[in-house]
Parts: sequence; C-alpha cells; structure tokens
Amino acid sequence: MLASDAGCRLHLCHCSTKECYGALKSAQENGLPISGEVTPHHFTLVDEDIVKPDTNFKMNPPVRTKEDREALRKGISEGVFVIATDHAPHTNLDKNASMKEAPFGIVGLETAAALTHDVLVGQKYLEPMGMARALSYGPAKIAGLATGDISEGKVADITIFDPEKSWKIDGDKFVGKSHNQPYNGRSVKGRVKYTIAKGKLVYEDDK
Repeated sequence: MLASDAGCRLHLCHCSTKECYGALKSAQENGLPISGEVTPHHFTLVDEDIVKPDTNFKMNPPVRTKEDREALRKGISEGVFVIATDHAPHTNLDKNASMKEAPFGIVGLETAAALTHDVLVGQKYLEPMGMARALSYGPAKIAGLATGDISEGKVADITIFDPEKSWKIDGDKFVGKSHNQPYNGRSVKGRVKYTIAKGKLVYEDDK
C-alpha cells in the first residue's frame, strides 16, 4: 500500500510466510513494481525439523510451517519470488553458544544451487530454465545488473552445474571458512562443477 501511494519500487527480502506470497502476488497482478525473494532454507526447512536446540537453525526470519513452505515453493514456481541465499557466515565460536546468545544466520552460497535443483526442480516446481531464472536472471533484472544471461558481450559470470551428481552436504568440506548450516548429512542431487567470474575460472569442483 505504501509503495502504491508513494509511486515507488519495492523489493522484499527473505519472504517466509503464505501471507507474504498472497500479498506480493496480488500486488504484482495489479501492476505494482513489487518483487520479493525467498531463501533456500525457507523453501526447504520447516519448524518441525528443529527437534532439539541447534543454533544452526537460528535464522531471521525463522523457518515456518509446512503450509508456509508450500506457498513459498508455489510462489517461486509462478515467478512471484526469486531466490537469494541470505549468506551469513559465522565462526564456530560464535555459533557454539546458547540459542539466545548465538547470532542469526547460516551460510548459503555452497548449497543454494544444489538445494534449488534437488527440491524445486526435483519435485517439479521448476524446470531447469526456471531454476536459472530464479537464481540468476531474475535477481539480476531486479537489481538492474548487466548479468544473468550469457549473450555475446555480457559479463561472463557463469555457473556450470551437473544435475545428475548426487552428494551429501558436509560443512567441514566447504571451501568457505564458515560451516554454520543445518544440512549436514543431507543427500542432494545436483552439484556446481565450475564457477566463472568475469571470464575467469574461480572455482573447480574436485569431486
């Protein structure tokens, strides 16, 4: 309502509820320049997954119900939302505290593509090109960046992805220095093989 009254563009970060899905879809259908994103942890996890206190599940906003998760998945499939990692690295010392004292957030860069493919493509919410739209082209368009496609003359920021590779998530094997995430031991299908940034190979999977 405020965006409509002010005549401005609005982007909502870390959408996590079915109400947010409904509000954004309605606004977009009414022609308002409003967008939103969902994190992989909000379209994969639910409150029932937290069976004991674990600071790797402490995030803001918190994970929600199965009904909320289903609405987020539907919203991604319809193009209401794009996907962002909300990558929040912390040291083991920071996270090795009480649920009250530990910082919010999990790392997301090294699992985002695999979780998107395993859950959203694997369960038919998205086609492979829809995955590219949600993770790359869509966010770039919202942010006004000259990336998100591989046309001639564009910035060569490219992820090369193997959709058939199955593996188990293990934070101790991440390239990044932080391991705080709740997916250890989870089997996923789909793995990043190479990352090219501005035309240069910056990551190569050695598995």
